[in-house]
Amino acid sequence: MKHTCRDCGRETDNEKVIKSIVDGKPLFTVHRCDECQAKWDAEFEFQSEGKKFREDNLICPWCDFAFEDYDACRYEEGEETEIECPECGRKFDLEVEIQRVYSTKRSLCEMDKEPAYV
Repeated sequence: MKHTCRDCGRETDNEKVIKSIVDGKPLFTVHRCDECQAKWDAEFEFQSEGKKFREDNLICPWCDFAFEDYDACRYEEGEETEIECPECGRKFDLEVEIQRVYSTKRSLCEMDKEPAYV
């Protein structure tokens, strides 16, 4: 069966079914010609090779330089920006995630009541 390559629009016989990691069920089907699939695979491998995922500190994916005084607060969550490493001079993409934390304290209106755990 002939399909249309999703990247370049050329005709192709290729069909790749993308499955869920959780249950292995098909999520969607991708059609790419051999040339576009090879390009996509090379880009994916290149980006995955040096990827640093959800680190506590900003780390260069090229030289592993750890930024000590980097102000990531100036970026919005989900925003992706290009950064230049001051150590090796190479550029990389930064995506900021904001982690939600909770703090609790006893309410003053409950002060005169007996503790629930007694």
